[in-house]
Amino acid sequence: MKNSINTYPYDIAAIILAYLRDEVDEEGLCRLNVWLEESDSHKALFARIQDEGMQYEDIQKIAYVERRSVSELLSDLMLQYREQQKSALSEYEKVRK
Repeated sequence: MKNSINTYPYDIAAIILAYLRDEVDEEGLCRLNVWLEESDSHKALFARIQDEGMQYEDIQKIAYVERRSVSELLSDLMLQYREQQKSALSEYEKVRK
């Protein structure tokens, strides 16, 4: 599923990863900002990644232990969060009608 800036979850995960590594380019930063403005759940997830000990070094360690890429791990976290927020997404659809 694409969002309004044509960014797949994998793409935004890679952008977040680049941001955490201080390697994000101007286009990536723009896409990140657009993605963040799309919903409060995006902002909450991003804050959680930054503030709850989920810094890049920890993510790398988890990915290493799980034998997965960091991008794959972040993408899965975002998909899990979206799944947890189904009721909020449903409420949004009701409000938008």
